Amino acid sequence: MKTGLIFWSVESLALSAILLFAWLHDRGARAYILWSAAFTAHAVGVLLIAARGQIPDFLSIEIGNALALASYSFGVSGIRSIDGRAIRPIVALPTAIWIAGMFVPVIRENLGYRVSLYSIACASGCLLLMLSLLPPGIGTPRTRRSLASVFALQGAISVIASIEMSLRPALTLQEISTAPLTGFTAALSVVLSVMFGAKMLIERSEQRLRDLAAADMLTGVLNRRGFFDRFTSIKAEAERGNRQLSLLLFDLDHFKQINDRHGHQAGDEVLIAFSRLVTRRLAGRGAFGRLGGEEFAAVMPIDDVAEAKQLAENIRAEFDASPVPCIGGGVSATVSTGLMSCDAQDATIDRMIRDADKALYGAKNAGRNRVVLASGAAPDMGEPPMDTDAQVAALQRVAKAANNTKVSRRRTRSSLTGR
Repeated sequence: MKTGLIFWSVESLALSAILLFAWLHDRGARAYILWSAAFTAHAVGVLLIAARGQIPDFLSIEIGNALALASYSFGVSGIRSIDGRAIRPIVALPTAIWIAGMFVPVIRENLGYRVSLYSIACASGCLLLMLSLLPPGIGTPRTRRSLASVFALQGAISVIASIEMSLRPALTLQEISTAPLTGFTAALSVVLSVMFGAKMLIERSEQRLRDLAAADMLTGVLNRRGFFDRFTSIKAEAERGNRQLSLLLFDLDHFKQINDRHGHQAGDEVLIAFSRLVTRRLAGRGAFGRLGGEEFAAVMPIDDVAEAKQLAENIRAEFDASPVPCIGGGVSATVSTGLMSCDAQDATIDRMIRDADKALYGAKNAGRNRVVLASGAAPDMGEPPMDTDAQVAALQRVAKAANNTKVSRRRTRSSLTGR
């Protein structure tokens, strides 16, 4: 039995070393060092248990089992860490159960009761591992459920062992009839945990590669390919909810002049600032991406066109009023927006971009720094919607009238003052 425990410890230390090297290669992956600590604690604890009779009982029983149980806490912490969830004090439950039991003399001095207590602590650790794998996280749901099933099986065997020891406390290790089953289950759980854990990490790496392929390197938002892919899923979501779909096409005004006057680094800062603004305003309601250069697009399900128009206007106004901090001072920039909305079942990415682009062209012709709706995308206000050309013509008339008013006022002041 001691030989088996020593072999088990060496195996755990080898896995710990592999995870430690993985963490040294990627210091941002805190889960690797936590899992390395889990295998280290398990290995040291098992070695202390195997050394019983050669070292004080306090070390081999109290400390050895506490360390072995601490591996559950580190394991759960690693899963929560890599999933981006906070680590809660409840992860220390298995070790806490064991330590609390050691303060009860009748349990501490009876082998059968100690085995029963240890089995209950193991079952609590398996439960924590299983529960940490049920919510979505790294890896596919199927892989996570498979690994959760492994821990559920080990936990069930531990509960059975605890019940048996409570009903028929053993006086010697040889009298523990469930020892072969629990030992085999524990060894199998370690092997399957490594297999499914490795599969989860591979799936995580594959997902990260897919995310990188779909992301714009400068701004971090979706690139053209990623945006087109997300359009399909958002359209399906809108169809299920019987909602409309709205596409906002943005183009930063006079962006070449910003690059020429302030430098390309300042231009990059403007692109990044605009991306952050829209991402914050969109608040996860759809998808946002950079189609190329200074052109961006957002798509989202809506209940009314006015909702999308208000969002576009809020983005335009905030961007206009917020100079971008750059080396040498703030850089002011504006954005023109073309907006296209239609029923989700009628929406295609090509049609929506084409119509939104026409509206965007109209916004540019009308003086920039404004939002123009594509034909058929105007809110229902009891009047027939104007097409894009009509909107542009109306905006140009307003701009011309405002300019004529300013000229007339200057002439009036000149005639009154004689200047």
